[in-house]
Amino acid sequence: MHTDETCVPESLAAVEKLLRRHGKPMTRTELIATLGASTQTIFYVMLGQRPFVELYSQVWGLIDRDVPGGDAAFDEALALLRPSWSRCSAITEEAVEAVRALSAHHRSWSRDTIVSAIRCARRQS
Repeated sequence: MHTDETCVPESLAAVEKLLRRHGKPMTRTELIATLGASTQTIFYVMLGQRPFVELYSQVWGLIDRDVPGGDAAFDEALALLRPSWSRCSAITEEAVEAVRALSAHHRSWSRDTIVSAIRCARRQS
């Protein structure tokens, strides 16, 4: 029998495999329907966890495939966010606008994508 702790890496691997096989982002409902109801709590673990990104409210994708600019743009956002905003308790519009100012790729990011980057920066701090 697995503990919750050992199931998390297996569940994350299953989510990544499913998203890659699907070839495009999936809604939370689609992921749960495919992986089973027992995976509902995995979304809390996925927040700020590479390679996952919440592109829009309850729509999940992979950073390298679904974020405009891919890993390089995400890394650029993290480099900006880590020193200043990774320790803030609230997601500020100033942080969102600072990320959008980085490039044309970043300007196209949804607020949810930027929030995912902020959460990732917090995890890595």
